Amino acid sequence: MDTVLLISGGRSDLDTIKGIILEYKPDYYVGADSGLAAYRRLSFDPDFAVGDFDSLPQEDAEYFLSKPNTKKLKPEKDFTDTEVCVEEIIRLNPKRVIIAGATGTRFDHTFANVSLLKMFCDNDIEAYIIDENNRISVKNGSVSLRKSRYPYVSLMPLGDSVTNLTLKGFKYNADGISLTQGISLGISNEIIEDVATIDFETGYLLVMESID
Repeated sequence: MDTVLLISGGRSDLDTIKGIILEYKPDYYVGADSGLAAYRRLSFDPDFAVGDFDSLPQEDAEYFLSKPNTKKLKPEKDFTDTEVCVEEIIRLNPKRVIIAGATGTRFDHTFANVSLLKMFCDNDIEAYIIDENNRISVKNGSVSLRKSRYPYVSLMPLGDSVTNLTLKGFKYNADGISLTQGISLGISNEIIEDVATIDFETGYLLVMESID
């Protein structure tokens, strides 16, 4: 399996999702709870659906609960609907995962979804959260970034620190620095070469590419 699209329960911009489908051409589709409403608006069903269905309109909830590929969860649980989807996707072992609807007004859910990217990283699966303005990933090794529609790149540790970080091809290059929690050293860099490279020794690196 090459590419999975997961639509989570945050803000779902249909134009962004349509753009993701055109660019990345997913061959498997997953929806988490209120993210399933986006599939109804796109007029097709996901291959796998998960949710406690406490945030979907009743008509949509009844529709998906009638499908054999829907997993119904209890509202009281120690994990999010999106985490259940992530675990299912890892079991499928795709090459790449795109997550839409993972950001929005609930910062706690946004932060939790960003943290879930580490699970893909640990399983050597390329994964991105994409919304109207950002593409977010977590890396634990060397990264190459091409010039794209995301001119700004911010780097932060997902954890205590990222050590021996070297940047080439950026407006602000670096040689052997460390990024630690509580400082903003890696925010708002820019790619100035056709390809920029990021190398580091230890840690998990949060890579945030932004349009504005």
